[in-house]
Amino acid sequence: MKVVVAKTAGFCNGVKYALEMLLRVLREKKSGEVVCTYGPLIHNNHVLRMLRERGVEEIDKPEEAAGKIVVIRAHGVPPQTRKILYENAVKVINATCKRVARVQAVIKQHAKKGYHTVIVGDEDHAEVIGLKGYAGENGIVIQSAKDIVLLPDSWKKVLLVAQTTQNEEIFDRISKEFLKKYPQGIVKRTICAATKERQNEVKELAKEVDAMVIVGGFHSGNTVRLTEVSRSTGTPTYHVETEKELPFDEISKYKLIGVSAGASTPQWMIHNVVQALSEL
Repeated sequence: MKVVVAKTAGFCNGVKYALEMLLRVLREKKSGEVVCTYGPLIHNNHVLRMLRERGVEEIDKPEEAAGKIVVIRAHGVPPQTRKILYENAVKVINATCKRVARVQAVIKQHAKKGYHTVIVGDEDHAEVIGLKGYAGENGIVIQSAKDIVLLPDSWKKVLLVAQTTQNEEIFDRISKEFLKKYPQGIVKRTICAATKERQNEVKELAKEVDAMVIVGGFHSGNTVRLTEVSRSTGTPTYHVETEKELPFDEISKYKLIGVSAGASTPQWMIHNVVQALSEL
């Protein structure tokens, strides 16, 4: 069996930045200081386990940051949450992905001008929760072009943005329907360039191989999206978190396997999957 690994597989710059920030805090912290993250730093259980082993706590309520050094996760947080963190923590390290921070700024800017913000994304995802916070009471989350019909016709000032890890083809379809309903609306293409590049590479690679394996957390939005893109080509696609989830009996019938991974998947996890496939 031959295995081809996508060039863009693995950590994106935003994840690298957040992890490096946290590891630097751990190296520089004084004896007795407690380091925590507000929510999971990134969406990868194995990396989070490694951080817990190094003494990093994970808090769910901003008030729990009292007396601690807190690192804001790569996905960002709503402004209200950020305010409480700064009021309670000994020190706050903002590890929000710079691309996510740009989307937050766009929403905040338009919200001040009275715009309603429509966010294309997963409502329960940490990044989307943070983005919606910057829209105040005028933010709404949708997932498909069909949802545009349900939006009020009376809106005059409307902004459309996307979760940075959204599927670009889905966003394009939604954008067309959005502009039909709101010709005066503003569309900001906020999907991360790294996300576009990964999705395009997966799409092309899937056409050249017998099957695809996407490595990453099952609750990782960008990994799920890569899996969707791969499956959309008609190529058999398997989403696994580790090599243990590989369906060896089924996958052994293929001669050429393509491998890619989500933006929060470390290289050693990709390596383990590739090695397990190569041994078949």
